[in-house]
Amino acid sequence: DLRDEVAQGRENRHYRFNNYLNRNGELYPQHPLGPIMKEFNINRGNRMVSLVSMASKACGVNDWCRNNKGEDYDASSIRFAEGDIVTTMIKCSGGETITLTHDTTLPRPYSRGNVLQGTKGIWCEPGWGLPNGLALEGVTEETHKFENFGVLLDDENIQHPLWTEFRKSGVKGGHDGMDWLVFNAFLYSVKNRIEPPIDVYDAALLMSIVPLTEQSIAEGSSVVAIPDFTCGKWLHREPAPKNKYSLDEIHYDLF
Repeated sequence: DLRDEVAQGRENRHYRFNNYLNRNGELYPQHPLGPIMKEFNINRGNRMVSLVSMASKACGVNDWCRNNKGEDYDASSIRFAEGDIVTTMIKCSGGETITLTHDTTLPRPYSRGNVLQGTKGIWCEPGWGLPNGLALEGVTEETHKFENFGVLLDDENIQHPLWTEFRKSGVKGGHDGMDWLVFNAFLYSVKNRIEPPIDVYDAALLMSIVPLTEQSIAEGSSVVAIPDFTCGKWLHREPAPKNKYSLDEIHYDLF
């Protein structure tokens, strides 16, 4: 729920106001797509082929302004382009489908609402009626009942060594320490002269989703092709370099 941040963007000099005023699309795909791209081996053996995007009407920011700023506040009646809920479906060459939901101008508790579903099970992040749960064949007791993911995180046989190291370090800071991890991942790559966990191809693809969804919505939710920024290299790209912060595999010997 970012209604106050969007509505008061001019006063607080925040970029979202002008974006929501003039654009209608999936304006922030990086958060959900970053993990998904690594889960689906995007740009290394798999790629995103096309997308379809649909937007609801825009009412949330205007309603917040009327209730908190009054009818005379200009943003109470300005017509915002960005729909309150933007839903995007992406098709991958490997047969997977991805659903993104951009929902920041309506009242709701915070949650990314992540769900990963595959042939061996499902993982859910709490929110939107979903549990913090995991059901995996051969791992959890059954697949018709969720096990608490938080409990499983305390199992040292499941924990990622980087996560164990991070929790023991007691690091604080932006986004609960996540900024620290991201900066360290980049610096580690620079010092060791290797590709970062998210490379230039990933960055280009992530950023392209924004205008592509705008195009799809503007064309009546048409199917839009997603460019291949690797120019075909995704089919036979070499494995990502060994990196302590790798998002492709765990290199235990680096810990």
